[in-house]
Amino acid sequence: MAAARALAGLAASEAEAERAVQVTRVTVDVELDGVTELVSLVLRDGALTWSSTGGADGAHVRAALRWIADSRGGVRTSDGAEPARVSFAPPPPGDAAVEGSPRERLADALDD
Repeated sequence: MAAARALAGLAASEAEAERAVQVTRVTVDVELDGVTELVSLVLRDGALTWSSTGGADGAHVRAALRWIADSRGGVRTSDGAEPARVSFAPPPPGDAAVEGSPRERLADALDD
């Protein structure tokens, strides 16, 4: 992922690495049909809200939300292929170490 490569190139101090950090807002430029709009996405109390220079319910907002929802952000490998997806095998049925229903575990995993 491009962000991981960029982060690897930046040195961080020990103190910086130990500080609690929370990203609460991100603003992106979204170009659609030759028109660029700013879309600002804010996380408040676990809910995502947004505003846009192109209107709060426009196609630019939908495009930004799709980009954020795609965990890879449309990233391709150097040869143009999509990166491999990572999957984990589910726990065996009746595993006492796993709490919650499969639906709850899936919801938690999707939140991550």
